[in-house]
Amino acid sequence: MRFLRLKKRFCYRGMLRKRACLIALLILDCDGVLTDGMLPRRFNIYDGLGIKRLVKTGINVMFISGSVNAEDIHLRAKDLGIKSCYTGIQNKEEAFKNLLIEKGIQSNQVAYMGDDINDLGAIRLAGFSVAPKNAVKEVLKKVHYITKREGGHGAVREICDLLCQYHDQSKNIKKDI
Repeated sequence: MRFLRLKKRFCYRGMLRKRACLIALLILDCDGVLTDGMLPRRFNIYDGLGIKRLVKTGINVMFISGSVNAEDIHLRAKDLGIKSCYTGIQNKEEAFKNLLIEKGIQSNQVAYMGDDINDLGAIRLAGFSVAPKNAVKEVLKKVHYITKREGGHGAVREICDLLCQYHDQSKNIKKDI
């Protein structure tokens, strides 16, 4: 029984590494992911540092939100040096498809982090889908990775650190070849 658990964990890590190494773009939902979902919105400083670190590794980051009153989201994006920030997006699946065409990338190169049912279309399309541990059940059932932290409380930092780790490992492997 113990061997079976270890084997499953090893296979999961391998799948995670394969998906994470391909990522060129991380798309983040805002309310419930970058924030705790409460108003007024509060952003986590640690998440911000993780995003800046991720961008330095060469992975682009984008915000996408269904919120219409979102001046604070645009200010946060600007503060972090994120050029792509879309708000008032009701159909995130359609927006995701349009972004693939606009950016000229494949869905397996995109990580998407969302927490609610309006994120499910984009989650299904993403090469690597993530949810904070406090996401709704429907989302938790569909994602590749569930963070140990809640949205607005370090969940974004956790996924940024993970992507940085795998991105650095894949660079080192490519150098050795």
